[in-house]
Parts: sequence; C-alpha cells; structure tokens
Amino acid sequence: MPTGSKENFDPVGIHTVDSIVVSPVQTLSDREYQMLRDAALKIIRALKIEGGVKLNIDATFNF
Repeated sequence: MPTGSKENFDPVGIHTVDSIVVSPVQTLSDREYQMLRDAALKIIRALKIEGGVKLNIDATFNF
C-alpha cells in the first residue's frame, strides 16, 4: 500500500493555514519515518480500509 508524508514547516511550531508544507518529510530520521509508516499501516489494517482512499493520520514526535 503506497504511503506518503508531508511536514508543516513553521518557525514557531504552530500549524496555521499559512504554513509551508514540504514533502517528503525533511526532519525525521529513516527510523522515525519507518516507525510512523508502520503505525499508519497498522491503523489502516485495523480499520479494514481497502482501495483508493486518502486517509490523513497526524502524528507528532516530542524531541
């Protein structure tokens, strides 16, 4: 199942409608990205979602 990522880039760390969004994510290590991807796939499978569906799963890391 294809997955993608995007990241809000905002100097104060607050999401606003004026935020700049970059894709793919620039600030996560490969390990962190894979952890988020795996979690998203587990949620999709648990909900038994199939087919061409756009699903946004928001997650944050506390560094």
